[in-house]
Amino acid sequence: DGLLMLPHLMGTGSPEFNSKAKGVFAGITLGMQKGHFVRAIIESISLMIRHNLEVMKANVVDVKVIHVLGGASKSELWNQVLADVTGLPVITSKNAENAVMGACILAAVGTGIFDDLESAYRTFTEIGRQYTPQPSNHALYTVMYKKYVHLYQSLENYWNLC
Repeated sequence: DGLLMLPHLMGTGSPEFNSKAKGVFAGITLGMQKGHFVRAIIESISLMIRHNLEVMKANVVDVKVIHVLGGASKSELWNQVLADVTGLPVITSKNAENAVMGACILAAVGTGIFDDLESAYRTFTEIGRQYTPQPSNHALYTVMYKKYVHLYQSLENYWNLC
């Protein structure tokens, strides 16, 4: 419904690196409810990820798939939005406790149970769900992405005055 958020609650990291940036909701109308804001938050983080992917692509790093780990990997809505926003397939892991799994993999290699990280990784990890981008949604999110970038650029001078 046109609600857009900049998710910079603690400044921006990559690719802008602006510690003065703040979170913003734009396009608020009277009829909007809690669900609008929750979805705007999910979409804004996905748009921020797309922005990073676009910068990476411009610097010859071409990502073909996104692997989602941790808490966000449990949200079907979030993962589908991420696939639609980025236009890339999103894959989750069956094991959401990836920090612990990573420690176990490193320990298995360090103690000689496995010869290398690759073989340990293949043994211990299983693909969970896969999300495919929907072309019609991706087209809508491409328009939203342009607005997202423009909104940030429009506020950059304002934040520098603060």
